[in-house]
Amino acid sequence: MDSIVCQNSHSFSIPQVYIVGGVTGQQVLNTAEFYDPKVDVWTYIRAMTVPRSGARVINYQDNVYVLGGFNGTNWLSSGEKYDPRREHWLELPSMLTPRSHFAVAVLDDLLFAIGGYNGLFARN
Repeated sequence: MDSIVCQNSHSFSIPQVYIVGGVTGQQVLNTAEFYDPKVDVWTYIRAMTVPRSGARVINYQDNVYVLGGFNGTNWLSSGEKYDPRREHWLELPSMLTPRSHFAVAVLDDLLFAIGGYNGLFARN
């Protein structure tokens, strides 16, 4: 990583780390980076289709899922999936509620979004 970014989202999948989105000043980012500790190098990967800060990220079945967040104007219900083998982002079905800063988990092959903030109030 070569810049100062806040409210980015990250996912650890041994042995890799993915960092996506965030904010630098007033600009919400769609950038995505990958860290490989074997060679101690950060690499930019294909940018997400939507700028996001406060999104949530989870690795599942060799893909990186990015859900929700804030694009600088609106809270997001959208999500996208990154396939590292194809170096491609795929749009996912939207969540029922837009949100940022929430928890995400996988159980029985289902992604769960829990809590978060939608611009008006925090959910639990």
